[in-house]
Amino acid sequence: MVGDTACCSEEHILDYGETWRGGPYSCTSGTEGLRCRRRDGHGFFASRRRLTVD
Repeated sequence: MVGDTACCSEEHILDYGETWRGGPYSCTSGTEGLRCRRRDGHGFFASRRRLTVD
């Protein structure tokens, strides 16, 4: 929702090469997109062109 700061504020932006960790997830931003993985290796990849889950 527009105006929902929990969703889309600037503090939630990762620059290329940065990693965010929370709970069981580790997410890394790159020029190709955003890859997030759990400790067990499962995760997802999101870009402007595609979304994959593994």
